[in-house]
Amino acid sequence: MIPCSIQIKNFLSYGSPPQTISFEPYHLIYLCGKNGHGKSALLDAITWALWGHARKVHTSGKPDQGLMRIGSQHMAVVFDWIVHNQRYRVRREVILQPSKTVVNLDFGIVNELGAFKPLTDKTIRATQERINTTIGLDYDGFIASAFIRQGNSHEFSRRAPQERKELLAQILGIGTYETIRKKALAELRELENSRERSATQETLYANAPDSLVAIDTRLAECE
Repeated sequence: MIPCSIQIKNFLSYGSPPQTISFEPYHLIYLCGKNGHGKSALLDAITWALWGHARKVHTSGKPDQGLMRIGSQHMAVVFDWIVHNQRYRVRREVILQPSKTVVNLDFGIVNELGAFKPLTDKTIRATQERINTTIGLDYDGFIASAFIRQGNSHEFSRRAPQERKELLAQILGIGTYETIRKKALAELRELENSRERSATQETLYANAPDSLVAIDTRLAECE
């Protein structure tokens, strides 16, 4: 995943109007500055846009409201990135209303002319699955491999052996081979069923002459 640009509005230390940051002119980026100037918030905005999680508030009951700038009613992050030479865009927003909190998630492709082709599914959960599939990582896989959070350098090593195995498989893309294996097994089962049906049909055809003789005999008796 190669980041291209991000637009942030009312997310943690970032306020309104929206602020746009482009990563495309740079091959290597180093963030430095005083505390509270938005260094970590910029990285958190990326993970929140992609997976809806950021910092430790993703474990709380209403994590989105914990990320919204104090006094705001609308928070939004738009993130563009490239995977396999294809540019994608995700837009996640939260709107606080008197009766309820509205969360929107849009996902799609950006073509060479900058036009947006939506890939958003019917539900947020289904759309999130599409984003995970496109990137090849979910949030847990990302923070255990590509993104080391402050105070969590042991994120990968602290996990159980089975979890580490699954994370490595996800990171290395081994899951593709598992998908191929399942498809091959499904085709093998279908071929075996087809062979059994053919064998049954062959047996019926082989017994057909004897059946015809029995029918002729019975017919003669009846006549």
